[in-house]
Amino acid sequence: MASRDIYEFGGFRLDPNERRLTAGAKPAPLTPKVFDTLLVLVSNPGRVIEKEELLKTVWPDTFVEESNLAQNVSVLRKVLADGSGNGSYIETVPKRGYRFTASVQVVPAPAGQRAKWPVRTLLLAGVNIAVAFAAVYWLVYGSRRTASELNAVAVLPFLNLSSEPENEYFSDGLTEELITALSNIDGLRVPARTTVFQFKGKAVDIAEAGRQLRVDAIVEGSVRKEKGRVRVTVHLNKVADGYQLWSKTYDRELKDLLPVQEDICRDIAGALKVRLASDPSRPLVKRHTGDATAYELYLKGRYQANLLTLAGIQRGMEFFQQVVERDPGHALAYAGLADSYNLLAVYSVLPPREAFPRAREAARRALKADAGLPEAHAALAVVEGLYQWNHDAAEAEYKRALSLNADYAAGRQAYAEHLSRLGRHDEALREIRRALELEPASPVISSTMGLIFYFARDYQRAIEQCRKAQALDPGFPKAAFFLGYAFERKGLSGEAIAEFRKGIAAAGSYGHRYLAHALATAGRHNDARAALDQMRARAAQGEYVSPFDFALVHAGLNEREEAFFWLDAMYREHSHWLMYLKVDPRFDHLRADPRMSALIKNAGL
Repeated sequence: MASRDIYEFGGFRLDPNERRLTAGAKPAPLTPKVFDTLLVLVSNPGRVIEKEELLKTVWPDTFVEESNLAQNVSVLRKVLADGSGNGSYIETVPKRGYRFTASVQVVPAPAGQRAKWPVRTLLLAGVNIAVAFAAVYWLVYGSRRTASELNAVAVLPFLNLSSEPENEYFSDGLTEELITALSNIDGLRVPARTTVFQFKGKAVDIAEAGRQLRVDAIVEGSVRKEKGRVRVTVHLNKVADGYQLWSKTYDRELKDLLPVQEDICRDIAGALKVRLASDPSRPLVKRHTGDATAYELYLKGRYQANLLTLAGIQRGMEFFQQVVERDPGHALAYAGLADSYNLLAVYSVLPPREAFPRAREAARRALKADAGLPEAHAALAVVEGLYQWNHDAAEAEYKRALSLNADYAAGRQAYAEHLSRLGRHDEALREIRRALELEPASPVISSTMGLIFYFARDYQRAIEQCRKAQALDPGFPKAAFFLGYAFERKGLSGEAIAEFRKGIAAAGSYGHRYLAHALATAGRHNDARAALDQMRARAAQGEYVSPFDFALVHAGLNEREEAFFWLDAMYREHSHWLMYLKVDPRFDHLRADPRMSALIKNAGL
């Protein structure tokens, strides 16, 4: 592994001198041990490298499980497939090891680079002296540093190594459960699922991921679920140098998964030297059911719901319903149902009078089973604010959720939007900034900050913030929609229309109302009226179309009477969209009309 030759294969170039893999001109970031694994394979093309040889070469001074090697190979296969469209570079030789099957061309290092080697050697000698002094300093002083300073850890999505791809729900679910459990450790900050899952399926550079997530350590792992047993391999890596702090494999029966989660959390806390609660017997993992089947159904439901597609939400609800039928006291499943019904209302899939009361009932059942569940209080707050128009009750529920978990970033985000709808933008910005401190890499929270700037009429900052959200996730639809809102207000109709089209491509039909409004304000009235005709056709076919959609487009066309007809319809059906009338700039030109003042007053705004 000391060779200075450069290796080229397919569209890739592997440079050991710079420890860099590139696909064309694009770098493919690899962790140190994944890079070392690839280098051993590429420098021995066509030869079967025994597993034992690979383990000794890549981890010369450490005993690690064979599953570590399998995980590295799995990451490499994804990286190489992403770069070339061909995942056949690495062949598994059963019961022996791995073989690199691609044709490899060896390219000598550039002559200039070799000519500088003596100087580089002298520099390295100086570095070695510095390192020696640093080592002595650490031995004297560094050992006094408490490892509890490593007080922020991210859990990246675990790899699914099961033979069945559909077991993805299980690896994702275990990741999410560990995030929740580690969050229960006092003094430990753990980024939420929405933030870390942007790394799913990607080759992760520990240093870069740590920088984005602002954490000290990163947990990676893999899950193999076969025939009633589960094998979980977990690694804890220090961000500062990429080296492994701790690694362990847990091999248990599926019914014993909850104790495994508890063991993993305590082991990670021990490796970080994070002080647990004063009562060490207090469980870190809350057992919401003793039924292994109900637990697995719940994981399936969360996996589907987290897809945030209409089909995913509806399929997730089916699983949640199966859970509560088996175990009527499963608070998390009821909270999942409450969230799902709220989403179906917010996305205008179901009428408000059908979706919100069901969400409220599910949230109440969740709180009956577990009065201390923050997610259930937040779900109830959504119903109180958006449907009941009881803003004081909504605020009380949000505050209750945050008192139970001050680091509940999604709860702070929802509370911030609630405050902004009431016109309390300064308070809203304080809450959303706190949420973004907790989850700096969350495109949801970042784009919501952009929305609050938009409601506060600070359009330039809204644009800048939505751009930041898009940098986190270029395909996130809400960032595109909110950016389009701000472009409209700035008079940049072409840019607004382009962003709305981008959002629709990612999210589906519910964004068409925003596009139609932008077309109307841009003077393309025929296109806007064609969109209205499509809305009427969908409604005639029995599909629910929110009155807000019609009101928004007629407002864009400056057709006041038609706009107020549909605004009144929104009031009659208790539409959640009415809660935005006080602050949404798209209705500013109607505010002088007494009918708008009456609507805002009747909605408690």
